[in-house]
Amino acid sequence: MNGAKRLTALLAAAAIVWGCSKTVGYDTMYVLRPYVQQENGGDMESLPQIRAYAFAADTMQWTVASYEDALEGILTMRYAPAQKRSDALAVAEPYPPVDTIPASANWVQMHILLPSAMIVAVDTENRLYAYRQQAFSENVSPYMISVAFRPWKETNFYKDGEWWMFNDFYVPSEPETPETPDTPDSPETPDTPDTPDVPGTSDPDAPGGQQPETPVAPDGSETE
Repeated sequence: MNGAKRLTALLAAAAIVWGCSKTVGYDTMYVLRPYVQQENGGDMESLPQIRAYAFAADTMQWTVASYEDALEGILTMRYAPAQKRSDALAVAEPYPPVDTIPASANWVQMHILLPSAMIVAVDTENRLYAYRQQAFSENVSPYMISVAFRPWKETNFYKDGEWWMFNDFYVPSEPETPETPDTPDSPETPDTPDTPDVPGTSDPDAPGGQQPETPVAPDGSETE
């Protein structure tokens, strides 16, 4: 029994030593998989030529003010818009393609050594951008996340999961102005009524309206 207890104690001590020597930290290869849906209900397609940045920042304090800023990797402080920063801790690089996954040719990666980072992604083809706060788990790498751009969305911004999506170039269509009803035509002027005949005046065209001729005597003289 003493030997068994001694062996158990040695194994427990070894486990403690191994646990203490194990490195625990945040060393993450962040892999971003970009997609685009060109029309409502359409297929998700792998998106080429994406740009992405990672910042040691919090979306509660920092935002992206415009597409141009997103393109250049510039953040703006929410409550002090004059204060900007462009100190990205990582800029996306191409991910080594996987032969069996064609879409991987468009993936990008960033090496991040923090438990949390602000990620900015830019769709340069459709002039869209997105950002999010990304938390990482210890000793999990690569860390793969997808972002899907939808240029058909009729809005300047919306939330898609943890991503805030932006389209600075969307212009709402103006409501159609109702057509002005046509001005109703003036009612036709009724025919001007005939001027009534003066009472007592005979109508030569009316039957019996012709005055009888004065009788003439055989000798040509008028008779009374």
